[in-house]
Amino acid sequence: MATFTIPSTNQHSLSHNVLVRKNKKAKKITLTINPKTLGLKVTIPQSTTYETALNFVKKNTDWINLQLSNRSIINFGTCPSITLMGQPFTIVDTPAQRGSAKINLATQTISIAAKNTEHRADMLLKLLKKQALSVFSSLSAIKAAELNVTFNKIIIMDSNKWGACSSNNNLRYNFRIIMAPFFIIDYLCAHEVAHLKEFNHSAAFWLTAQFLTKHCTIKEGKGWLKEHGRSLY
Repeated sequence: MATFTIPSTNQHSLSHNVLVRKNKKAKKITLTINPKTLGLKVTIPQSTTYETALNFVKKNTDWINLQLSNRSIINFGTCPSITLMGQPFTIVDTPAQRGSAKINLATQTISIAAKNTEHRADMLLKLLKKQALSVFSSLSAIKAAELNVTFNKIIIMDSNKWGACSSNNNLRYNFRIIMAPFFIIDYLCAHEVAHLKEFNHSAAFWLTAQFLTKHCTIKEGKGWLKEHGRSLY
């Protein structure tokens, strides 16, 4: 593993550290950007030198700049609105009712009574995670019943992964998906629940995942996350 810094020539994040990891299974150089931290990670085969990895990054600076310039950073402490299951919700600050945060589905508003922006961000995050737990739990249970499988528990996380299924049948979901359109929420739940039956990414797994995905194709679900996933951060 090695870390180096790319000198910046503009306002974007090429001045960030680049993490380089060697992987025995890697057959080619791959470059990824963590949507949460905006950190750059390069995975290279064992036989590839770190100098080659650095040159690879430099050759792809235009692509990196494009990804970073299109990034969306949500400030939960000050944002006037937010999406919930793909629908816009206006955030109404009600400081007189300190300590409460409520979602009104009928008016598509979220009322938050916070004493400052830091408190507001904390309350909004907790509210979104609570909503995510409710929606993901319900949807996962429905899909698990379709396969006649069970899961242990639902864990809500905030990471660079959208979801995961552990060997002890715990399902993990990134709370930020609750801000995506419902067909993406449905797709992600289908993906993770399918792992309860097929703990791999075999052809059988993808058939199972598509069977459980009700509102789009696997290609459409993966495509949306690849193109719009940054907007959830």
